[in-house]
Amino acid sequence: MLKSFRVTALLVFTASVFVSLAATTAAHAQKPAITKSVDEPGRSPYFSSASRYCAVTTVCGIDSFKPVPAGFRLVITHVSAIYRPSSDPGHFDNEVYLRQSSDRGSIAHLPAPSSIGLQLVASGPITFYVEPGSTPEIMVANAAGGYDIHGSITGYLVALN
Repeated sequence: MLKSFRVTALLVFTASVFVSLAATTAAHAQKPAITKSVDEPGRSPYFSSASRYCAVTTVCGIDSFKPVPAGFRLVITHVSAIYRPSSDPGHFDNEVYLRQSSDRGSIAHLPAPSSIGLQLVASGPITFYVEPGSTPEIMVANAAGGYDIHGSITGYLVALN
């Protein structure tokens, strides 16, 4: 009698463990992992292009790009600028750099410009961060007076929350 009770108890215990494990496995299989990639570059793309007329030969900048919205940081991944260089004696080097309106001391230089006819083009990949409420700016150190400079900025917005 005791032996049959032990066998019955063992069978009931084994069956309950098996059912419990099977239910747990099924429950895990039914719940998908919830993920959210809020910083994916294609999720919040940023592109802005602008021009500026340079009246005199000097450092000339484009500061009319789209501002970074509140709650976001702009990650710039590519910058390009095209301009006519000055041929005046004593002119600046053909330097093109990027900065932001809120912190003009932090700059990132673009690769040396290439010649296309009478114009120079500076273009290249870059990683530069622009804070919320600021505007990216492209500065050209040797822009000829009486001509436009054109620039474009590509990147993506990252949510700060």
